[in-house]
Amino acid sequence: LGEVLVDTQALFIRDADRSSVFENLLNQLLELTESDVGFLGEVYKLGDDFPSLQIQAIHGLQSHAPSTQSMDIALEADPFSEDLKSLQRVFASVLSDGQPLLREQGTSAGDELVWGDARLSAFLAVPIHHGGDLVALLGVGKLRSTYEAGLTDFLRPLLVTIGQLIEAARIQAENTRIQRELTRLSRVASETTNGVIITNARGEIDWVNDGFTRITGYRLEEVRGLRPGHFLQGPDTDLGTVAHMRRSLRAGHGFRVDLLNYAKSGAPYWIDISCNDLRDSAGVLQGFMAIETDITESKRDEQALIQA
Repeated sequence: LGEVLVDTQALFIRDADRSSVFENLLNQLLELTESDVGFLGEVYKLGDDFPSLQIQAIHGLQSHAPSTQSMDIALEADPFSEDLKSLQRVFASVLSDGQPLLREQGTSAGDELVWGDARLSAFLAVPIHHGGDLVALLGVGKLRSTYEAGLTDFLRPLLVTIGQLIEAARIQAENTRIQRELTRLSRVASETTNGVIITNARGEIDWVNDGFTRITGYRLEEVRGLRPGHFLQGPDTDLGTVAHMRRSLRAGHGFRVDLLNYAKSGAPYWIDISCNDLRDSAGVLQGFMAIETDITESKRDEQALIQA
């Protein structure tokens, strides 16, 4: 058990291929529990917290080697679905109550323990938790004997470790996804000709793009930590529009306005501001992002038409 614990930690740390990690882990679990068949799957929460089991590695009787083809037990067309069909009641029960379940052949009327064409003498389904949440499920079966009492207690240190490592891998994957998304967003924002301002929840500037510098003349180093209105608004800026913007920001909402601002040189310019609130997955306000379009020329055309 100690060797498997060390190997499992090393697998998750050094191997970026999740399927390879689960394959090796299932191999060791089968050897540790002296099982003939088994699977290892991750549990995800769908709508209304309904659990979904996704098999990441499975060891059947045909190939005598794990398959790492990921699958969902609900998919009838999946090649492994027939192997697990008769056992779904067993691990469906574990998914619902989160408790391990040992089933022996003939102990439950009408429930056959079958893996493909073979009858199992015993099948054990063990939930894997982290922080009170069910994150994975281990299922192992034997052809000729049963499992000793206390096996789940013996495996508990390993199962706790697996739960921690799966959660850590999910967090890392989510952070990687967020970083890629931010990189793409940053590239788009940097290359657009419009001005882009990102602020914190207090409205203080965290980042501006080159388009903002081109329109206003201010570089990021000059304005970081400042509120845009403190250095962009001037004597002819409409105070009613400014008040509307401030009310929206205090309420945590975005807004869309046309506003007369002033560049670093003192030259006035008209800007169309589309501001949106930025929130995390829990709905907590993180800041604001404003897209600014220079409409000075169109405003001049509009005034010329009015005067004409």
